[in-house]
Amino acid sequence: MSADSVERWGIGRLGRLAASSLLLLHIFAMFLSPFHFNTIPPGGNPAPDAEIVMPWLRPYINFMFLNHGYAFFAPNPPAANHLMRASLDADDDRPPTAITYPDRALHRPRLMYHRHFMLTEFLHGAYPDPLPDDADSISRSRHADALANYFRIRGSFENHLRTAYGVPAASITRVEHRMIPYDVLLRESPSLTDPRSYSDLDDVPASPPTSRVTSP
Repeated sequence: MSADSVERWGIGRLGRLAASSLLLLHIFAMFLSPFHFNTIPPGGNPAPDAEIVMPWLRPYINFMFLNHGYAFFAPNPPAANHLMRASLDADDDRPPTAITYPDRALHRPRLMYHRHFMLTEFLHGAYPDPLPDDADSISRSRHADALANYFRIRGSFENHLRTAYGVPAASITRVEHRMIPYDVLLRESPSLTDPRSYSDLDDVPASPPTSRVTSP
């Protein structure tokens, strides 16, 4: 912006100083949010340098929505990703058709791949961890509720597949895709889609438990 345009718009030295200060504040807030997040160790507290300023700028960061996505898009990927394999049965002499979600060749553009990937991770995240043998009654009740919720989600996915592909039966298997160990990468240089890095995950029980109705 030239000096003539500044004068024409009536922006004086004080206005330029205020605008520059706000711009610098915004840039610093953009830097501070990921910096604050990345200084938090597992189960620990953020670094003191990051914590000194964060309380003052947190309202502005929250208002401008500058603190989103740093956990999901962190530089360090998880040890495993989770896909799903759908088996579509046409109820005739043809063998069932298997479709993997997401599929880089099938789900294009990239946004479609990402949307399906979020769905498969959501499905896996709904499956509860196994209970220890000494779990108390409250934990067992919560686990049963979580398991029932998982089967509702899985059933909704399977119903959608049946409708979308016009087949009478569809079933889903969760698939875990593990990262290839670093020493194996150096020694063998395998593909990132090496079949050894995939494994099926069993649902235990395989179907929703039948509700037991007791007489009064």
